[in-house]
Amino acid sequence: MTDEGESSDDEEMTIEGLVEQYTQLFDYCTKLEGDLKVQKKENRILIDENNKMLNVNSELKENVEKLSTELESMRKSVRMLNSGTSKLDEILSLGQSPNNHTGVRYIAGEGVKESKFIPTAKANESQLSSQVLMTVGL
Repeated sequence: MTDEGESSDDEEMTIEGLVEQYTQLFDYCTKLEGDLKVQKKENRILIDENNKMLNVNSELKENVEKLSTELESMRKSVRMLNSGTSKLDEILSLGQSPNNHTGVRYIAGEGVKESKFIPTAKANESQLSSQVLMTVGL
């Protein structure tokens, strides 16, 4: 009988041990499930933050392109100003008089024809005389 008693004790110990191990595994799985929920929530938060950062990045890239275009335009303006300044410096260094336009692509004789200056007093007289003639009928 002792063999039977011992085997039933072993079975009870084994069953009790299995129940204990099962309980420990169940508790561990429950803990892992909670950890998984926390990780999923953190993952969603990080994905949302990543999407926001991608949007900010694309806006900054557009701003960089705009500023690069503006910078290139300003560089062109500075180059044009520098070339004009250097040309002016060259002319001044040659000691040319202000009326001498050679060297600046000026072609003599192709400018504006001679203008006639009429003083204001004479201009007013000519307007009055033409108005008088028109009213008289001449």
